[in-house]
Amino acid sequence: MADPSNKVCPNFASDFFRPIWDALLVNAENEQQILDNLAQMWTAEHDQRVTTWNERQHMEALLAEEAEEVHVAQEQAAQRLIDDEAEREHVELEKKKPKMNDFDDETEVRNVIIPRPSQYAVLKLKNFEFVELWYFSPEGCIDVAKSSSSTMEDTFGIAKVDNVLAM
Repeated sequence: MADPSNKVCPNFASDFFRPIWDALLVNAENEQQILDNLAQMWTAEHDQRVTTWNERQHMEALLAEEAEEVHVAQEQAAQRLIDDEAEREHVELEKKKPKMNDFDDETEVRNVIIPRPSQYAVLKLKNFEFVELWYFSPEGCIDVAKSSSSTMEDTFGIAKVDNVLAM
């Protein structure tokens, strides 16, 4: 459809409209009256087309605006869902994070390290296997403390010094 407001009134005095002139001349007084009547009829019909066209354009604009509003509302709802899901995931991650215990400034730090049993003995206990009680005695715990520190000092390692391997 084209905009009817761009159309121009036809020339009713041309030879193309001569058959209408002849028919109207029987009832009319003069040719000028026929021209005026034809121009008035065309103008009335043209104005009606322009009004209908403008109303249709206005309705289409309103529908497009409503469709855009619906589209924006749907996008906002989808974004809210995504944001809510991200917030739930963040809360879940915060719940799973290990929490640090409250700091008690009244507690004193000991200056003595309490000896612990060896990993060997603790592993045997976890597997419900037999373990001699000596591993849990003060003598066994001290022995583990000595052997764990001496193991590091007595170990050999390979090092590269000036393109030569050394122990």
